[in-house]
Amino acid sequence: MRPVVRAHPRRILSVGISLIATACGGGDGGGAGPDATPPSVVITSPAAGTVSGVVTIVAEASDAGGVGGVRFQVDGDPLGEEDVAAPYSVEWNSAMAGDGDHALTAAARDLSGNTAASSPVTVSVSNPVATGALAVSVAVTGEGADDNGFTVLVDGSSRGVVPGQGSLVIDELPVGAHTVALGDLFTFCEVVGAAAPAVSITPGATAELTFMVDCVAVPGGRVLYWGALPSGVSQFVAVDPDGADPQVVEVAGFEPDWSPNRQRIAYVGSGDLHLVNADGTGDAALFATASAELAPHWSPDGTRLLYYAPRGGPGTFDVFVTPIAAPNPEPLFASAANRQAPAWSPDGTRIAYSRPAQNGRDAIWVADADGTDEAQITQPDLADASAAWSPDGSRIAFVSGHTEIWAVDIDGSNAVNLTDNGSAEYDPAWSPDGAWIAFVSERTGLPRVWIMRSDGSHAVALSPDQHYQFVGSPSWR
Repeated sequence: MRPVVRAHPRRILSVGISLIATACGGGDGGGAGPDATPPSVVITSPAAGTVSGVVTIVAEASDAGGVGGVRFQVDGDPLGEEDVAAPYSVEWNSAMAGDGDHALTAAARDLSGNTAASSPVTVSVSNPVATGALAVSVAVTGEGADDNGFTVLVDGSSRGVVPGQGSLVIDELPVGAHTVALGDLFTFCEVVGAAAPAVSITPGATAELTFMVDCVAVPGGRVLYWGALPSGVSQFVAVDPDGADPQVVEVAGFEPDWSPNRQRIAYVGSGDLHLVNADGTGDAALFATASAELAPHWSPDGTRLLYYAPRGGPGTFDVFVTPIAAPNPEPLFASAANRQAPAWSPDGTRIAYSRPAQNGRDAIWVADADGTDEAQITQPDLADASAAWSPDGSRIAFVSGHTEIWAVDIDGSNAVNLTDNGSAEYDPAWSPDGAWIAFVSERTGLPRVWIMRSDGSHAVALSPDQHYQFVGSPSWR
């Protein structure tokens, strides 16, 4: 019977370690050393060229000791997680990168920690633009209408016309936020609420937007105003309130006022009062004096003129009246009080004008047409001037502080700032029906004639922009 030989545990451990070292090239056997060779990696798909949508990027990687994983990059930024099993790939939504050239690369890692990057593959992304649709509707309220419809502007560009009380569908709008507005509105229509709201377009869907548009009836009568060209030429312009049918005559003067029948114009020329026919013929001075006469205003019956002129010394003005058929200028009041810019009431029984109040600042006053029963109706902080009666005689429009148009009841109550925008606004004149007020505004730079509703709403420019150096004295008959 052969004896059993038992190996010592330490001897078994020593032999195991030796065998492992030999297999791995270590120990006394003289192996090749640690693995320092990087893996090889190349992108096989897509090829260089144009791509769109979701693209699958595929790479081949190899290494004698085994590949640990592959990471992908677009323009140097990591894309997804490391892929640790062949075939190595990742999905890329090229729409997120944007159109244009992009570089695709792959980086491989072997089991020894060596890494290598592939050569870049340059692809050109060209994705179709995702689009949706927009349905624009217009609901019109008010007394007027716009027979031409409403132009729809998307991001400032015209995309079609919505008929009055109709709708328009705009297809193939790029996905995202857009600003929508109505353009080329009729002069007497305005958008109620946000004039240019933002709308979000989503792929394959139709967004809806409704504009509320208020259109007012076109006022009647004609507006006369004075304009001075940069060349110094003075013009009187008569025009419809919607800007139609302008008629221009050159007259060497200013501060025109239309006669009640619109046949003649009183104005100031070379310091004297003149009368001229509406077509520019028959110009003649009413009378001549050594002092300057200013701001003529026809009586409602067309027989007399109010104006103001110096009285009692330089710088002291007062109200005068003269018949037209037989000119005979006379001061209206018994004593001078520096009264200026008078205007007749609609029935001719009273006048309104400006004169200093107790605080020394000009206020609006009224008096009987014979110069009696004076009463102050405004309480000025700065100065009030240019009184204009409403056609029903119940309110007076005026200029406060040389910058804003106000209106006040004839008893001094219910004073309202009608403009209140910080621009110089002056020379108010009521429409024949009392629903509108013409005035001069410098809100766009050079002065222009505007009209607005008697409550201050719906302001519309009437005279041309950047045309006259000076504009003034609108008269509405």
